[in-house]
Amino acid sequence: MKCRTNKVELRLILPGIFSILHMEMINDKCGAAHHLLNQRARAGLRV
Repeated sequence: MKCRTNKVELRLILPGIFSILHMEMINDKCGAAHHLLNQRARAGLRV
């Protein structure tokens, strides 16, 4: 039932946004929020 994400990496890169997206991921049950989380992470790494 739990989603596996790069939580540790996201905490190091996006400490503030991670907590917000983590809540969204729980509410969305690892749906669209999981995809959004990856998109935000990639954007954060590139920019």
